[in-house]
Amino acid sequence: MKKSISLVLCLAMLISVFSCLGLTASAAGNPKDLFTVKESGFKNDKITYTIYLNKGVNLSGAIIYAKFDADVLAIDKANSGAYMVDDGDGGERENINGMYEADFMAGYDNQFSIAHAYGNTTDFKNGTSNKPYIQFTFKAIDGNRPATEVKFYCYEFNSASIPENNIANGSSALIYSYEGTTLGQAVISSVSSEKSGVRINWKKVTGADFYRVYRVEDGKNTLIKSTIDGDELTYLDKNVENNKVYKYVVRAVNEASSDFAAPCSSSASTRYTVAPSKITLANGDGKVDVSWSAVDGATGYRVYRRTIGADGTAYDWNYLSNKITERKYSDKTAKSGKTYEYAVRVYSDGGNSDLYSQKKIVYLDAPEFTASATTKGIKIVWDKVSGASFYRIYRKTGSGSWSRIASVTDATSYLDKSASSGKKVYYLIKAVKGDYISAYEKHSVNYLKTPEVSVKNITTGVNVSWSKVSGATKYYIYRKAGSASSWSFVGSTTNASYTDKTAKSGTLYKYCVRAISGSAKSAFGGTAYKTIRFLAAPELKKIASTEYGVTVYWGEVKGATKYIVYRKTGSGSYKELATVTGSDTVKYRDNTAKKGTTYTYKVCAGYSSYTSSFNSSLSIKDKY
Repeated sequence: MKKSISLVLCLAMLISVFSCLGLTASAAGNPKDLFTVKESGFKNDKITYTIYLNKGVNLSGAIIYAKFDADVLAIDKANSGAYMVDDGDGGERENINGMYEADFMAGYDNQFSIAHAYGNTTDFKNGTSNKPYIQFTFKAIDGNRPATEVKFYCYEFNSASIPENNIANGSSALIYSYEGTTLGQAVISSVSSEKSGVRINWKKVTGADFYRVYRVEDGKNTLIKSTIDGDELTYLDKNVENNKVYKYVVRAVNEASSDFAAPCSSSASTRYTVAPSKITLANGDGKVDVSWSAVDGATGYRVYRRTIGADGTAYDWNYLSNKITERKYSDKTAKSGKTYEYAVRVYSDGGNSDLYSQKKIVYLDAPEFTASATTKGIKIVWDKVSGASFYRIYRKTGSGSWSRIASVTDATSYLDKSASSGKKVYYLIKAVKGDYISAYEKHSVNYLKTPEVSVKNITTGVNVSWSKVSGATKYYIYRKAGSASSWSFVGSTTNASYTDKTAKSGTLYKYCVRAISGSAKSAFGGTAYKTIRFLAAPELKKIASTEYGVTVYWGEVKGATKYIVYRKTGSGSYKELATVTGSDTVKYRDNTAKKGTTYTYKVCAGYSSYTSSFNSSLSIKDKY
């Protein structure tokens, strides 16, 4: 092997990976002279830089040094070295693995050097044969490589001729430098499913002007996006199918050349999973019922909820359920009047959907209510529902259909006066706010209308009468005597009237009637009663004619404060003749009677506006 004669040359250069590593370069001196440096690109975490002679450069030997960050890269000594021509083997080129560390000039300590022998200048053909002069192979310390500087220096250089450079052989001066910074490897931070595709996010790479995204298919990288601005660290791959696994890598690139790129990121994969295409929300009784459409490939679902404030602020999502296999869920923690948004996440082997399928609802409690018969109809009373703007009341009779009978805004009760008597009547109430409606309870009433009664005094007692009630099979009669606070049962009948023969004259009574049909009973009392003071009909004692007129006599009636005397002439009609006051005044003289005329008299007892019936009548023909 021939001895190398060296000339000092410093070459500091930024190398850009052909397909995986990018380099931004700056030069000083005469960059067209001496050397061209090319790289092979990272393969299996290794990259090789090969140094070629420029055209017209004849040299027989040199020592070249590399400077780099040893925390990022390391020299692969087994694959680095010089190419030479061995004089004894007919010019065969071979790699000399002569890597060693050496003491360098001041300021360049701890650099690596490669020693190599000289070769015939004709073998290199003055830099036109594209044969490598020397190469460096580096190994990456870490798979996720940051940006790093790589520099090359050449010393002890011997040249037969150096075009455009007047450098004396054996010179130790620095005549050339070239240096730069490599791009680091992109790091994929997440790969996830969204509504329109798979979202790839990665971390920013210092020095990157743009990025390329590749999809890994059958072990090969297929470019799917060639240019993504360096400030954008995300890409949405829309050309995807549900329940299919996709793998991606990202590469940082420098604008100096489309071929200058950083090493590919480590691959990241996900199974593209769509969210349900439809979510249905319904207010239930004490819950919000959530249901959704099926998704192919789903192994489970998780339900999320967030609160929407009155000002429209959407708060953080909270999950309500673990991975459930049924496509329904009941949220029993919702509070009435609150606005909620629900979403469903789909889980599959190797991928989860986003929360893009979501729907909003205002939860309203189902109104709790009672429905009961009153003397004026069926009264419905409910509890106020927080958040409700108004209430809708629905009714159906028997097996008929539901119909809305009222909307109530500023009240929590409603009186249904038009319900059909003798029927089973059903009710439900819904709380409403905007487009949102609560669930509901149902209640039924076997309804019988309360009879409307009339009362009058007859000779045998108090007669109570009413119109028949549809559906009733019999009636119960009740009364209160004087200032009594409760109703007392008097009797029952299947007819539409009843005579209370136990009434005592002079006593004030209240009467009401209750319709009955099996276990169904109408309301009674309340305001559905009539009041009467029972007065017995006066017993007429006698009638006498005197020279002063006709005198009528009757018996005293207990409780009466007055008596009203009626008279008819001949076959005419009765007309009120006189009112006699005083309970003990039991006679009246008719001074207007005329001789020869026939008169008939009758008397009733009275108290305030109440009067008795007529017991009997007496007739007389005046004799004078």
